[in-house]
Amino acid sequence: MDVVGKTIEIVGHNESGNSYTSINPTDVVSIGLFNWYGARALNIAREIVKIDPAGSQTALDGANRNLYSEIIGGNNNVWNNFRPGSNSADMSALKKFLGLDASKQAQDKQANVDAQGYISQAKARNITDEAAQVYFADLYNQSPRQAGNIVNAVKSNGLSFTLNNLHTYAMKNSVMNKYSTRRNWTYNQLVGWSGEEVITPPVNPPNQNGGDGTAGNLPPSASSVSNYVLFKKDHLIVYNSEYPQGNIFVKAGPNIFIPMTSSGG
Repeated sequence: MDVVGKTIEIVGHNESGNSYTSINPTDVVSIGLFNWYGARALNIAREIVKIDPAGSQTALDGANRNLYSEIIGGNNNVWNNFRPGSNSADMSALKKFLGLDASKQAQDKQANVDAQGYISQAKARNITDEAAQVYFADLYNQSPRQAGNIVNAVKSNGLSFTLNNLHTYAMKNSVMNKYSTRRNWTYNQLVGWSGEEVITPPVNPPNQNGGDGTAGNLPPSASSVSNYVLFKKDHLIVYNSEYPQGNIFVKAGPNIFIPMTSSGG
């Protein structure tokens, strides 16, 4: 499996909705696919200018600030307090700049470098499961410190570094559990990617025909079913009107599952 490619897909979705022209309008400059912040945003901008200096200058000409000069200048702290959302001309110019082909090239290159670094950090902590490596990578992108704390919590409880265990302890972490939507989305994406069998009852057994004569398909009489249970290897997810996005239950003992957290609403 392509763990670096999957990391870029997951982190890009979580940081920017996989948008190369993303700009955080309310914070210090945070731009692009991985929502690079402050000095890192400036470094990305410099790489874009190196690839296409003329196109970059044209795109940035309409800015309120002299953004092109700031990018090519030697002051590495010039964007530390820059909030592009405070001026519409700056926002518009940056959008054009980030929409250049050179921008995509520079961002793809940096995203690949970052993703490889995150996976290397996972391997250095003896995380060998590939889905768990990608999950850790997204944690590390958010907070290297909390990613380390979660790994230590899993280890101190004598557990292996599986996707499920990392997610369980991420949701127990006092910082990361504030981002439950991100954590649950990432987990659910990686469960399917890791190759675990997904069963979505009610279905007919694969050796029987459904009401329409097609083996293993949901019969017409159940086509509007919204309450069901999705079984995984070591947990299950309950879907119903209260939890349309699913409520995860983890295995606590033989035939015993307890709710981990709500991902509904």
